[in-house]
Amino acid sequence: MESGIAAPNGWCPGCRASYQRTKSAPARYGKMTLSRSHSGAWANSFIDAIWARNTLRVSQKLGSGMPLSTEQILHPDRYAAGDAPVDLAFAPAAGRTVRYEDDLGEFETRLLFEQLLGDTAEAQAPALASGWGGDRYQVITTGGGEALVWYSVWDDAAARDRFVAGLRRAWRPKPGRSSLVEPLLVAGHPGARLVDAPAAWTGWRAIPAVTVAR
Repeated sequence: MESGIAAPNGWCPGCRASYQRTKSAPARYGKMTLSRSHSGAWANSFIDAIWARNTLRVSQKLGSGMPLSTEQILHPDRYAAGDAPVDLAFAPAAGRTVRYEDDLGEFETRLLFEQLLGDTAEAQAPALASGWGGDRYQVITTGGGEALVWYSVWDDAAARDRFVAGLRRAWRPKPGRSSLVEPLLVAGHPGARLVDAPAAWTGWRAIPAVTVAR
């Protein structure tokens, strides 16, 4: 389940602004708050769709049918189908200092592409984030600056490859840093990994790994 808002560390500037507005919200509802603040139309469409499908019933307790991801809000048919996100977890490692850990979800993955692609984002960002299945990232403190390690899983290889191609085109490391965007399998799921870190980071020799939490 998406557990919060994007990190206040600057790697997704638009997400950072959203985080500052909504960080006090309970974790379970943070993503919904964000999507409502950006587009009430999405939230209204979601509510209309689930009522039309009779997915929620009056007898349910408050919150018992809450969506688990922004993907489910953006695509009510996936909520109705029970398409739950894949929960990823970083494997523990001695000596690693994690400054921040969280996920983005489909909506904030769109926001990231909007930041990276600028004027072309409106047409490209939704497609590049479509097919999201789950993600997790860590911002790691190193002697030469912070390292970002971000894993994502996708509904199929085509969605994963589209995302990887878009991220490779859009992502540019700052001077003194190196980046890696690559496809891979994550516990059998089509996945992708972004690493952006100081060029001299010792972690390049053993990049932190993730597992599927459930």
